[in-house]
Amino acid sequence: MRAPGRRNGLFEIEQFLGSDFAEGVHHGHVSYSSGGDNFADLFQFEVVPSGHQSGSYINLHFYEKPHASFVVGQLDVDLLEFRKNPEAQDG
Repeated sequence: MRAPGRRNGLFEIEQFLGSDFAEGVHHGHVSYSSGGDNFADLFQFEVVPSGHQSGSYINLHFYEKPHASFVVGQLDVDLLEFRKNPEAQDG
């Protein structure tokens, strides 16, 4: 999310996506204030069917570093999965 004409910072929203979020596209709205100005942003995300032989992901975080990108995921069986330079796969 960016304010028009300037970059105020990085925003992160942590929301558990439980069974209330059916497969498909969902829309969201975020509003915030900075320096006395009010801003708003619309966003969308898609919930896709997935799974893992070791269980379901309960937490997933993307890290981007100068030398590589990483994804760390926590599975519901208390395992951590680590991926370097992940790529999207056509399904």
